[in-house]
Amino acid sequence: LGQGAERLGLQGTAKQRDFEAVCDNIRPDDGEPLTAKTIDGRRVGWDFNFNAAKSVGIALELTGDMDVLAAHREAVRYAMGRIEDDMACRVRVDGRNEDRVTGNMIAMRVTHRTTRPDASDEKPDMSLHDHVVVFNATFDDVEDKCKAAQIGRIKHDAPYYEAIYHNRLATNLRDLGYGIRRKGKGFEIEGVSDALVDKFSRRKAHIDKLADALGIHSAEVKSKLGATTRLNKVDSKIDELTAYWDGRLTEAERDQLTHLKGLPTYRCDVARAVEYAVGHIFERQSVCDLRRLYETAIRHGVGSV
Repeated sequence: LGQGAERLGLQGTAKQRDFEAVCDNIRPDDGEPLTAKTIDGRRVGWDFNFNAAKSVGIALELTGDMDVLAAHREAVRYAMGRIEDDMACRVRVDGRNEDRVTGNMIAMRVTHRTTRPDASDEKPDMSLHDHVVVFNATFDDVEDKCKAAQIGRIKHDAPYYEAIYHNRLATNLRDLGYGIRRKGKGFEIEGVSDALVDKFSRRKAHIDKLADALGIHSAEVKSKLGATTRLNKVDSKIDELTAYWDGRLTEAERDQLTHLKGLPTYRCDVARAVEYAVGHIFERQSVCDLRRLYETAIRHGVGSV
């Protein structure tokens, strides 16, 4: 992904040798150094995660609608495009100490469709998500060279980009005929019950139970807890897992999954989304970051704005 990748001739399906070359700060097209400095312990890049709602993975795997997968992948590409718009580098020439927006990135995306295995049966649940490795390199057209990326602001605005992804995905799903319902900071597909979502969220349930036992309430600490308690990945083919997942369904659950398209959907206009964001945020504070305001409005109007 990215205009920076295109400059290096990297398009389409990623090749391992090209990926490893960029990891080693080498241009895969001519073997020359990518950025000026390659030092020990340098930061190779960052892993951006885009997680679809559980019901989206359920719809994909248990109805076989591959348009759902395409909707997710387009939403990730769209959100990464907004991140690319904000890519920057450091400027240190002539005594300056500032950042310059470059608007290009070098990234590699992998789509995964399962969780880590659950300890009860060593089988994973479905979980549609992407890992996007954004390399620590961006082309500075002003200085005419590739430099280390400066993404502090992008990391700060991560919830804003996440909201953009969820909004785009919800919009794509609505265009396919699915209804959506708001839930928390995101959404679920209308017709996929919370009980069914919970049935295929065993990793989350395990982590929540463990966190409660340890008195942990922080989302960040819970995330670290999940990383330290996960089992190794298993090499299972999707068609084998589909049969396993289907075997866990009741007849009533199978029936609900055959009638997902054409159901009512959540709707919200822009004015109402903005009004909600302004009221929600400024009720508690007098000043806020603009993208925090955008994020709140987008989440409230998910799929509609």
